[in-house]
Amino acid sequence: MKKSIIVLVISVLLLIIGSCKKVNKPEPIVAVGINVAYKDNLGNNLLDSATPNHYSIANMHVFYLENGVKEEYYNGKMDNPKGLKIFQDSTGEYVLGIGLNSFRAENDTTLLQLSNTDIDTIVGTIDKSNGDIILKKVWYNGILKWEYGTYPSITIVKK
Repeated sequence: MKKSIIVLVISVLLLIIGSCKKVNKPEPIVAVGINVAYKDNLGNNLLDSATPNHYSIANMHVFYLENGVKEEYYNGKMDNPKGLKIFQDSTGEYVLGIGLNSFRAENDTTLLQLSNTDIDTIVGTIDKSNGDIILKKVWYNGILKWEYGTYPSITIVKK
């Protein structure tokens, strides 16, 4: 009888322990990138290697402005160590995916060097409420180009 009670108590404890579920916090949302299509005045895609004078990722650099100091972004452990990626979107158009500076301030500045002579400024407004980091607005060279609510993609015409 004593063994039956011990087995019953152990079974009940295992049942209680097994039914307890650990409550996990949801993973934070981190969405701070934007896709940019670059075109010339004739509508040619400047990221397509078939376009004369196209932009090459080999010549591009990303700099984050930190307390007035320009620091180049590079993380050799990432698939895209420069924070940039040229790819074809769902329409087949070549676009540049850019990871924006997002972890230190509400309005972060990213400098994008497209070539030796072409550097653009991207400022993003970041919402860091509820543990999430979400891009809300993007200014490209001082002009508001995107606001939250649509897919983060813009087109820039270069002359």
